[in-house]
Parts: sequence; structure tokens; C-alpha cells
Amino acid sequence: MNRLEMMGRRVALTFSLAFLASTSGSIRQVSPYHTESCDATLWEDVYTPARLVLIDPCVSVSGTIIEIEHETDGDDHILLLPDQGYEGITDNRLFGANIQFQKSALVTEAIPVDGELQNFGVQVGDHVQMSGSLVYDTWHHNWLEIHPITSVHIDR
Repeated sequence: MNRLEMMGRRVALTFSLAFLASTSGSIRQVSPYHTESCDATLWEDVYTPARLVLIDPCVSVSGTIIEIEHETDGDDHILLLPDQGYEGITDNRLFGANIQFQKSALVTEAIPVDGELQNFGVQVGDHVQMSGSLVYDTWHHNWLEIHPITSVHIDR
């Protein structure tokens, strides 16, 4: 490795550490939505979990589903527009990527478990209460996600 490559790696590492330090205070403020009802064993089925930075192992958020997309990794992206009262998430500086790339919605992910996709029976327009791990995804613009989803209650 030449000197220029070494300098580039140092700059990238310094930037990464500075980013984590600058966001760590705001991340801790997200957790008023903590609950104890999540299934930690679902992490065994998460695709490349190292890309996800855990903010809170279990939160519960209510809102309206605005879009459902099947992804190439086998997950379903379910975009959840949080209700009022979730400003600890929507006002978090990390939520800017959700605003820019995800229609101002919280990305939530139903994952394949033992080879079969979780089916929560949700549809666009449903108002739901959703629980799962709150993370930010370092592979996808650092947007905030509930990943994996543990449970969904549909208000119908």
C-alpha cells in the first residue's frame, strides 16, 4: 500500500469515527419508545447484520403504511409514516436520509425466517403498531429502520 492509500484510509477512518461521535448523543435520545416485547432470535436471520448499527434493541412505533416493496435480499420493505408523538425518531438528524430517500417514512423490514418471509398481513393504508429493533443502515444512506420487525398490530 502506498502512502496516498494509507492517508486515504486514515481520513476515512477519522471521518467514520467523527460521524459516530457526532450522532451518538442524538441516537440515545431516540429510545423513549423502548419496549420489551421483541424477539432477539430474529437477528439470526438478518442479512448481513454487521451493516446495521443498533440504536435500541426493541421499540414500538405506530403509524400508517404508505408503501410495501419486495427487495432482492428477500426482505419486504414496509414504509411506515410515524404518527405524531414520535419526534424522537422523526426529528433525529439521522432521519434526514429517510426524508430524502424514503418519502419521510421509517423503513421497516419483514425478513425471511427459516427461509419463509414473515407475513404480517399488512396493506398500504393500514394503521399499525409495529415493534422491532431500531437501527440505522450503513449500506443505505444511514437511514433509520425497524429491522427486523418482531410484531405488528393492525388497527382495522
